[in-house]
Amino acid sequence: MGLAFAREGMFEEAKGEYERSLGLNPYQAEARTNLGIVYYVNLRHDEAIEEFKKALKFNPNHANAHNNLAAAYAGLGRLDDAEEELLTALRIEPGHIKAHLHLGIIYKGKKLNEKARGEFEEVIRINPGDTNALAQLESLK
Repeated sequence: MGLAFAREGMFEEAKGEYERSLGLNPYQAEARTNLGIVYYVNLRHDEAIEEFKKALKFNPNHANAHNNLAAAYAGLGRLDDAEEELLTALRIEPGHIKAHLHLGIIYKGKKLNEKARGEFEEVIRINPGDTNALAQLESLK
């Protein structure tokens, strides 16, 4: 139910559903990750980080949780921490498109344009025509 609420932009309702689910079983990595996303989209980065870390405690190989933790770190300007989480996500799941895209954006922010270009090109190799990666590549010119 939480996902359905989140998809409709009903974040308080989604948060309530995830919290109820976690009240029954606090060890659900996926529910913790989804709750973290709700906090993240509401710019509550510290709370998002806390939930993503809890998810990773229960499932350290959850590539999406690493990717989302990286996004929350980036939202706070913690680019080195974000980079580390994205590299971890890619060790777990080498074809993780969002992690490649986000890593490219982190590299771009750190003025590491060749590394950024490589990540955006990898996204396009995996998913030809990816408009986000194409736009990011164009912005490097």
